[in-house]
Amino acid sequence: MSLDGAITNLASWAGNAMMPTMAGMFFSGAVYRYSKGGQFENLLYGGFGALMCSGILRALKGFVQNAGATNADAYWTAVLNLVNWTANVNRERLSELSSLDSA
Repeated sequence: MSLDGAITNLASWAGNAMMPTMAGMFFSGAVYRYSKGGQFENLLYGGFGALMCSGILRALKGFVQNAGATNADAYWTAVLNLVNWTANVNRERLSELSSLDSA
């Protein structure tokens, strides 16, 4: 087994199994604390952080498997898709907000 394979398997295990499981536990704890009237924000932020970590690990795994950081075209395509997705989501959200303001 190579070091690259070991790192890829570790990222896959953490990104696909552990971080989503931790996010679910954080969200469950937040719901429980909210139902009891306690502080729940930290657990909620922890759940979102675990989901973001999972997404970042999956993206890094994709870069490692596809030689992303050394392949300029693959890296550029990934960054372009990320920017396009962010711009489209923000544009749709802004159009929703502007339609609410005019009503």
